[in-house]
Amino acid sequence: MRHKFRNGAKEDLWNALIQSILFHIIEEANNNELSKQAKELAKSTAWLLLKKGINTLSYGILSEENIENITQKLVKQDEMHYRHINNFEEDFSKVVDQFTGNGKLVVFIDDLDRCLPENAITVLESLKLFIGDARCVFILGMDHLIVEQGLEIRFSEKIKMSGRDYLDKIVQVPFFLPPVPFRKLKDSLKVSKTANFDSKIWKLIEYGLEGNPRKSKRFVNSSYLLNQIITNRNIDEALDINISNRFVSEENQKFYLAKLLIFQMTFLDFYLYLKQHPDAWYIYGEKLIKANSLEDRKRIFEEYPGMVNFWEDLRFKNFMEKTQGENFPDTPLRDEIEPLIQAISLVSDSSKMKS
Repeated sequence: MRHKFRNGAKEDLWNALIQSILFHIIEEANNNELSKQAKELAKSTAWLLLKKGINTLSYGILSEENIENITQKLVKQDEMHYRHINNFEEDFSKVVDQFTGNGKLVVFIDDLDRCLPENAITVLESLKLFIGDARCVFILGMDHLIVEQGLEIRFSEKIKMSGRDYLDKIVQVPFFLPPVPFRKLKDSLKVSKTANFDSKIWKLIEYGLEGNPRKSKRFVNSSYLLNQIITNRNIDEALDINISNRFVSEENQKFYLAKLLIFQMTFLDFYLYLKQHPDAWYIYGEKLIKANSLEDRKRIFEEYPGMVNFWEDLRFKNFMEKTQGENFPDTPLRDEIEPLIQAISLVSDSSKMKS
């Protein structure tokens, strides 16, 4: 079975995990008694969550004491629910044993790195506190670096423990998936939307998105939308921008737009700087990279102090050096990319309004 976690309250998360497992057992169980036991456990955890939420739903008017009195009158099976909660780990373990025939129940938990740090911690703690002794194997799908960083931020003021140390106490067998070879990623992206991608644009994707499948897919979709907009001959008049009055060839324009998209997706600081200083791309590519001495670069930095950080960013520098030269179009001038920056900003603003 597989479960994806999204952000939510602490009780919501561990309840979602437990309920998902129990409902799967209920659906698959061939034994009526086993199904009944799983249903009772599910009802007990759901009851506890509902009880926790009553105070919130009543805007604090009902106190915990009032809630207790109400639930004692309304729920005849409180004692059974309390027993299940207090003995949940033992009862859950028995249900899993019966369901698997003393085998193993494998649970996939995906996208843990997309939770807020405190929610990721809640999920990880639930594995140990609620179902730690059951015959379950949990496979956690996550970017471990993101989770580790989140854990360190979460615990920074409480205990001296690194994110890696925390995960080491929970994860018994770490397994790291190798990156997707770009050739396979390219084949998976070859759809009608990429029909106008030449080898130069594929190089931009390879060097700029570093094999990230999700970013690559977003790039394809954004590029398609952007090219649909700029090929509309009525766009200039409707939006009061000068896109169709082209300064460059159609082939070069597609390359410049693609590289601008890479800036926006991967090197956002440079993209924002470029919006304010449209000559920054030319200065970086034709002056900084091609400067003959440190003194030449120093003079450029004195004139354009905002470029220092981009020069010191080795990842950005590597991308720029790999995507210019004789195999790529000339570095664009200010007048050549200003309308394209307007166009890409249009797509970004539209995306925000639709999201």
